[in-house]
Amino acid sequence: MDLDKRKRNPKKIECGYVYVLCQDRKPDYVKVGCSKDPDARLEQLKQEFSMPKLKIKHTSKKVADVRSLEALIHTILIKDNQRVPFEYIPPNGKEKKTCYEWFSVHYLYAASLIDIWAK
Repeated sequence: MDLDKRKRNPKKIECGYVYVLCQDRKPDYVKVGCSKDPDARLEQLKQEFSMPKLKIKHTSKKVADVRSLEALIHTILIKDNQRVPFEYIPPNGKEKKTCYEWFSVHYLYAASLIDIWAK
């Protein structure tokens, strides 16, 4: 990446919450994400993925740099080779898309990583 571009577009630091989403029928598949309003994001994801039983299983306390924390948790889970590609059809789309933000771990493990690093 060009260093000049980096200086012009610095990474935006945002406050927010890191959360763990879990499906009722597949409790070992979780999605770790971040949002300023986890409940609104949950409703959006329920529609986007057509998963009415999707639930928030854990939300961290509010953190100052929510994107960095989310990236750190993803890096740890990816290192453990626990990523699961998830295919879905968006409500307005006709072709399948693949989301790589789902992990095959127990939600308590993902929640513990958030608790450790959110301090």
